[in-house]
Amino acid sequence: IELRSRTLQAESADKIHDMQMLGSHSAENGKFCGAINHGSYLRVDRVPMTQFNSIVASVASAGAGGKIEVRLNAPD
Repeated sequence: IELRSRTLQAESADKIHDMQMLGSHSAENGKFCGAINHGSYLRVDRVPMTQFNSIVASVASAGAGGKIEVRLNAPD
């Protein structure tokens, strides 16, 4: 049995595509994903997404909004 926290930090994803790892003393573990552009994505392995009822994301943006999509099995 592998126990995992119910909270997942983006910077601990199994794959981070087209984002930069940035540092901040106010971020958890001192780092966060930034410089996120269209087509950027995170991949998280071994998470039973079919068992979720909801997902809560905590985000910030220095510019105009954006869209977060949650997908099963592939970024497309």
